[in-house]
Amino acid sequence: MMNQRCRYVLKRAAGPWHGALRGGLYRLHGCLRETITVPTEQGRLTISTRDHGIAAQLFRKRQYEYHSSLRSIRFLKAMGFVPRESATMMDIGANIGIISIGLLLAGEIHSAVAIEPEPANFDLLVKNVEQNGLSERVVCLQTAVGDAESTLTMELCPTNPGDHRIRLTPTGDATERLDESSRRTIRVRSLPLEQVLELPEVRDSAMAAPSLVWIDVQGYEGYVFAGARDLLGSGIPTVSEIWPYGILRAGMSLERFASIVAGIWSDYWIERRKRFIRYPTSVFDRYLEELGAEGYFENVIFTNGRSLMPDDSVADDRAASDR
Repeated sequence: MMNQRCRYVLKRAAGPWHGALRGGLYRLHGCLRETITVPTEQGRLTISTRDHGIAAQLFRKRQYEYHSSLRSIRFLKAMGFVPRESATMMDIGANIGIISIGLLLAGEIHSAVAIEPEPANFDLLVKNVEQNGLSERVVCLQTAVGDAESTLTMELCPTNPGDHRIRLTPTGDATERLDESSRRTIRVRSLPLEQVLELPEVRDSAMAAPSLVWIDVQGYEGYVFAGARDLLGSGIPTVSEIWPYGILRAGMSLERFASIVAGIWSDYWIERRKRFIRYPTSVFDRYLEELGAEGYFENVIFTNGRSLMPDDSVADDRAASDR
């Protein structure tokens, strides 16, 4: 019988070959059909075979940001920022539903409002919610979220549907590294977050009082925050992708973005070696500078006020000057 050490060595050696084989199969599927349904750690998901970003990783690795999303929600629960039971999440920029569906199936949240403006992504979102038996626990909305009720221009990335973005005039110091100006555009409805909560399908459900906001809108986050200052500042924690390149492409200076963040939340948390480290939002500009505008991004947790748990139970405080 093969011993545990031998199995471990063979598994490690087979890993790259296994990934390459799945990558080849994914490209083959792309020649034959537009979508494929695959079992993943985040549920049974139908993905676009034209997607070389999120969907390709789901096919090859059977998960996308799943384990980091679990660590984030469990951290927020452990620290008392999110209720341990019956948590409701606003999933803004839901794409095809991977984060909210994964957390629902894991039992980490009870219900969700999944918001996605792009039609093809939205159709897959609805399908994925339905085929995982979550229709009673997820409200799907086809809209963008911003700082005012309006109609916006969205640019569509031909190879990465996770990089569809609201198009605004970039700042003067923004660069263009991904040929964004050549992308096809569509028009999408946009609402501020508080108006989203007043929509009948949300207001008349159990999802009208969110416990958590999860947002990834490719640099447009600052406008969403600005349109929901009172709501977000009331104590709702927010997990957000931070991408300085995308922020500048969306026409917002990093200084303004940092000012909006500091005007809503008191702290931000960054995961370092699977521990969450807290910093005051008064120095968030330094974090943006650290990320730089060349294309690097990370997920950050924003909170307002002290947690309900002792400071040293889960995370460490470190002065910004120590970074």
